[in-house]
Amino acid sequence: MRLFKATHWILCPFVSIFSICLWAGGNIQEQLQWGKEAYLLNNYQLALAYFQAANYMTEGEGNAEALYYIGLINKVRNQRKTALQTLMKSGQLGYQDAYYQCGIIYSSSGQFVDAVKCYTLAAKNQHLGACTQLASVCTKIQNKKEGEKKFSEVQSVFMFAVGKNHPTALFNLGLMYAQGFFYEQNLHKAIELIELAKTHGLPDQAQADRKIQYIQSLQQNYQGITTIDDDSQLVPTQASFMQL
Repeated sequence: MRLFKATHWILCPFVSIFSICLWAGGNIQEQLQWGKEAYLLNNYQLALAYFQAANYMTEGEGNAEALYYIGLINKVRNQRKTALQTLMKSGQLGYQDAYYQCGIIYSSSGQFVDAVKCYTLAAKNQHLGACTQLASVCTKIQNKKEGEKKFSEVQSVFMFAVGKNHPTALFNLGLMYAQGFFYEQNLHKAIELIELAKTHGLPDQAQADRKIQYIQSLQQNYQGITTIDDDSQLVPTQASFMQL
């Protein structure tokens, strides 16, 4: 069926791929499947046509899964505004990962408050990836008080991921203790949490080791502190941790 469609696209270049996808048949699930196969092969033009066909064939407000992939294709093509609009629509229709992808887009462009909103929407459906990112994004908000206020609103969903021993959540919690963000600074606890994240399969073990080494250097410096002023100079900044 897919070869048949491709052949007709060659024979009839003046007809849109979208039209051919509809004309050549296939139910909604088949259109979605063909679209995913094309997407995995990075054939975004053909994939987009299949997903548009699936969305067109769906009654009501649209097909959540098709809209999700259309949004991802727009994201790959750096069509940020269209990607956000499409992914938000997919999320509203119930596709769990759509809000998470919106969070990634906002976070990558430095719009951390908007990223928190999207991750929170995804986290309400127990999306672990979104839960783990909430702490990291809140610490990046330029105004620390605002960041801590945002985190206080989402703490429970973040701790859901920590309770599941999700390695990224444990790692991010460790950094919060190291920075003294929201929680009282506790370098020993920070190292424990990062080590625990490693044992639970943290993907970037090298990054974790660098963080631990940096925190250990802070601990050594604390041993020689004689005044409160010296102590205040050793509180790590958000930037110092993000650069490692």
